[in-house]
Amino acid sequence: MRTVKAATGERRKHERRQTSGSVYFWWDEAFGREARGRLLDESEAGFRARHHCPELTAGQLVGIRLGGVESRARVAWTRVQGDEVESGFTLLNAEQSSGS
Repeated sequence: MRTVKAATGERRKHERRQTSGSVYFWWDEAFGREARGRLLDESEAGFRARHHCPELTAGQLVGIRLGGVESRARVAWTRVQGDEVESGFTLLNAEQSSGS
């Protein structure tokens, strides 16, 4: 896997790695909101994915399934550009272990 080099002023604590694959996530379980996304990169603390859910907002908690393993994540950011939607996600177990 190729490492994504951090830009000047980068605030990430963990190195990102380009990846591919799919991620399944859900939120607002009372209304059955769910979606699939495509992984773009990952790190020890989270991942970035492309999907079709512009309603995902920073701070929102989601359930995720990556590689057959279910976990929880927090939406760090969402960027909408035309038909493309990308979000960054922080894994909650990584957030807890780093003291954030």
